[in-house]
Amino acid sequence: MSTKGFTQRMLGFGLIETIVALGIFSIMVVTGVTTVLHSLAVNRLTAEENDALLYAQEGLEAVRAIRDQSWSSLTVGTYGLSSEGGSWAFAGTSDSKDNMTRTVVLTSPGVSTFSATVNINWNFTPTRNNQISLQDTFTNWRQPLGGINSCAQYCQSLITYSTGQCRATTAQCVSNGEVYESGGDTYCPGTPAVDTCCCKI
Repeated sequence: MSTKGFTQRMLGFGLIETIVALGIFSIMVVTGVTTVLHSLAVNRLTAEENDALLYAQEGLEAVRAIRDQSWSSLTVGTYGLSSEGGSWAFAGTSDSKDNMTRTVVLTSPGVSTFSATVNINWNFTPTRNNQISLQDTFTNWRQPLGGINSCAQYCQSLITYSTGQCRATTAQCVSNGEVYESGGDTYCPGTPAVDTCCCKI
């Protein structure tokens, strides 16, 4: 075997080794970059899901605060929330924080009971929409155990009133410093002389 032929074969073998080594290195780099990018995306998604969960829990706490302020503020519908003035209130049909939109859906499955579902929607990517929902049931805890049987009990269940009395007209409510609440009329006797429920603060 000549020295020239041996040298050419060694040069060719070195070139093949270099190409194979570059191929393996490229695969390792692509795999490493893909793993890092996937890990970053998973970490970001986890952080956003935690933020959404806290935002939803805040929504349920807000509904609880609104219920405690006045049971009559709860009505079936879809709402947003606002805390202007230091207390929670329903505002519009949704509210937003950062890239998240929150809606509160109130339904009434029974007497003196409301179900609240808080939905949080956000775009993780332009083509991927995520949602988290939390649900809780709220009752009128100030309602008497035996149920409401009088105008006075109805007024007390609305939280903002201390008592109530049946009167003949809404004008009598006003002249006695009371507020007319039509929902309490069913607890007043049916005679025209006392068929209007007037609530006293």
